[in-house]
Amino acid sequence: MEAMHRLADEIREVFSDRGHNIDKATSLDPAFRRSRGPQSALSRNLVLDTIEETAGRFGIGVIPVSGGGCDLQLLVDDADRRFRVRKATKVVDEETETETFDVIVDSPAILDITDAEIESLWRHERWIFGYTTDDGGIVDDIFAARAVRVTGDVIFKLVLADVTLLGLAGFSPDGDRFIPDDEDDLPGFDSDRDDDTGFAAGGTGA
Repeated sequence: MEAMHRLADEIREVFSDRGHNIDKATSLDPAFRRSRGPQSALSRNLVLDTIEETAGRFGIGVIPVSGGGCDLQLLVDDADRRFRVRKATKVVDEETETETFDVIVDSPAILDITDAEIESLWRHERWIFGYTTDDGGIVDDIFAARAVRVTGDVIFKLVLADVTLLGLAGFSPDGDRFIPDDEDDLPGFDSDRDDDTGFAAGGTGA
C-alpha cells in the first residue's frame, strides 16, 4: 500500500499549493455559492488531475471510467485491485467517538469490473480510493477501503472493510488500519452521488 500512501501525500501537497484557487473561483459570482456543487466539482478535478499526472510515478495504473472519473489499478499478491476514486463523508458517532466514512453511489454496478478478463490469473477486487474535504473544499482525509457490498433501495451506500488512512497522517502502530467499531455500519446519507460533484450522473457536473 506504500504507493497509495505516496499518492495521497502528493494530493495533499497539490492542495496545499493550489487549493486556495477553489475558494477564489467560487467567489467570482454569488451563484457559484448557491450550493456546494461547484466547490465539489473543482476539488474533484484537482484530485483527478493530480492522479493523472503523478500516479504512474508510483507504479499505479489509471483507467478512465464513465462520468470523467477513474479507477486506480494496483497489483497486490495475486489480486488486481481496482480503486474507484470517490468523494466520501466522514461521520462521527458522538456517543462512541468512533469515525466512519460514507460513500454514496448511483447503483450496485460500481462493484462490477467490466474489463476484467474472465480467465485471468488475477483475482479482481473492487476497492475505493476515497477522500473527504473541509468547508473550503480542501482535501482532508484520504483512505483506501475494500468495497464489500452495496446496501439500500433508493439511496445506495457502500459497505466498506479494511479501511486504511493514507499518507503521513494515516501511519499508525496498528499497521495503518482505520478500524471503526462496526465496519458494516456507516450511518448518514450526506455524501455526494456517483460523479462526486453533487450533480446527477451524466449532468453538467460530470
